[in-house]
Amino acid sequence: MTEPILGRVFELDVPLVLPPQPRRRGGKAVNRTRPPRLCPYNLNWKLHWAKHAEHKRVIAEAVTWRARAARIPKADHLTVQLHWAPGDNTSADTDNLAASAKPAYDALARPTRKSTGAQWTGLQLVPDDSPRYMTKLGAVIHPGPQHTRRLWLTVQIGCVCCPGGDHQLEEDLPGE
Repeated sequence: MTEPILGRVFELDVPLVLPPQPRRRGGKAVNRTRPPRLCPYNLNWKLHWAKHAEHKRVIAEAVTWRARAARIPKADHLTVQLHWAPGDNTSADTDNLAASAKPAYDALARPTRKSTGAQWTGLQLVPDDSPRYMTKLGAVIHPGPQHTRRLWLTVQIGCVCCPGGDHQLEEDLPGE
């Protein structure tokens, strides 16, 4: 007997990155007393565009390989949610997690580039990461020292908001 695919939930670790070193005027690095901790990628960092691209590529490739290892099947619809456990009670903002979430979502759905034929990193589990194929729930922050410092993505096969898991948009429903 086979296990039902609809409703299965997978957890994929998303890599944390080192934040940029703060600098004083004149370009000299500030001397820190403690080493920087790994954290989620953040768009508030003032970095060169190539460094931003590198952070996004690392996240996308890691999520792609972890989803392959978890053997997530292709589906009509996915429900995804990003989770962050900072490992302490520091204040955190879910909006800053969007920079880590976007490459992770794209890694699950991004197709080939039509104009040049070049490959983007992605598994094509769903045709696109639009609302028709992917429901993106808001990010969740798990505060408290009881959690280890971790960033992960939950991927559920099907739609959590629709009965039976079959996602239907208003324009898909039969008219009166």
